[in-house]
Amino acid sequence: MKKEGFIGQQSFVVPDNILKEAVKHPLCRGLYITDIGYYPDARFHTRERKKGCRQNILIYCIKGAGSYQVNNEKFQLHANQFIILPEKKPHQYSADKANPWTIYWVHFAGENAVELIRYLTKDGSNEPITVRLNEERNLLFQRLLNLLEMVNNRNNLIDAFLCFPSYLTSLKQVEVKLAEQSSDHNPVEQSIAWMKTKLSSMVNLKMLADHVSLSVSHYAAIFQQKAHNSPINYFIFLKMQHACMLLENTKLSVKQIAGELGYNDPFHFSRTFKNVMGISPKVFRSR
Repeated sequence: MKKEGFIGQQSFVVPDNILKEAVKHPLCRGLYITDIGYYPDARFHTRERKKGCRQNILIYCIKGAGSYQVNNEKFQLHANQFIILPEKKPHQYSADKANPWTIYWVHFAGENAVELIRYLTKDGSNEPITVRLNEERNLLFQRLLNLLEMVNNRNNLIDAFLCFPSYLTSLKQVEVKLAEQSSDHNPVEQSIAWMKTKLSSMVNLKMLADHVSLSVSHYAAIFQQKAHNSPINYFIFLKMQHACMLLENTKLSVKQIAGELGYNDPFHFSRTFKNVMGISPKVFRSR
């Protein structure tokens, strides 16, 4: 397994406490996301779950190749193909060593999941499905990630879960037209982008405000309005999301991960992780 993950990767895990509340909402319980990510050129990426996964797993390959096994059947997965691994079914998958895949992946569940899988696949077949290249589909996936990053805004979470069926149906060749997104970057977006480059550091409110040339009070107010969270709490949230990636994709100890994220005290890191994600780092890794 690659120690640092994959260069350019993105991933997000919905915290347990937020997910438990979200799935009670009538607009969310039909279909909801628990984990989501993008792994480019994912060399050495491999997973084996002998007891399966608690969620269904979508893997959409846009470049390279890989292989997977489910129900004792082995298949190849190539560019412009996707698979859905059903929940609780033992499976294994890995990137091709010579031509590693670039994939979008989602863990999902909900009352409508089984019927959606039947709709997208050949009555639940485990064979890979070939789709047309569709850049708008990839933009829609990025929108999902962007919405989930603002998970403390309840409306954003609901929007993401409502957006997900559109992404899935785009794999059925239903064209999804996306409104052009503005290229203008506001101070909050600039600040979040800078936060992501400082995950191994400890920053304070003044440093964040100075980066976007705003007073501390004005910066804090507009950030709270946009993200429904304080800048420091959001920065901590990004750190814990990166910790999730390290726990899942590396063999670094909890103490080492704490150090990677600027925490000198691993117990402080573990308490913070549990406060944000709802479970301890050790429990998260065991899942």
